[in-house]
Amino acid sequence: STLRDNLRLEIKQTFIDYFEDERHFGLPYTEIIELEGKDLCCITIKKSPNPIFVKIKTTYKLDGKDKKGEIWKCYVRYDNGIREMKFDSFMDYWKNRDDQS
Repeated sequence: STLRDNLRLEIKQTFIDYFEDERHFGLPYTEIIELEGKDLCCITIKKSPNPIFVKIKTTYKLDGKDKKGEIWKCYVRYDNGIREMKFDSFMDYWKNRDDQS
């Protein structure tokens, strides 16, 4: 239906807007199924072949002064979840990720 198609496109566009990179357009897969007479939207995110960095708006201190701005965070899959990783550690992890399987 048109409503379902619009929802799928909205989810993909939100994903692109958040990460500010159109290369990630194909990563989310949405499926709308009926369960107990109600529509249920299932979203599956495919593994990215490239690292994705998350931009977060925050308040931080710089030279003893409060600042507002955006910072980039690195996260990696860890068992059944995700964990934050420092940028330098992330770069080492990413370069050697095939050795860690």
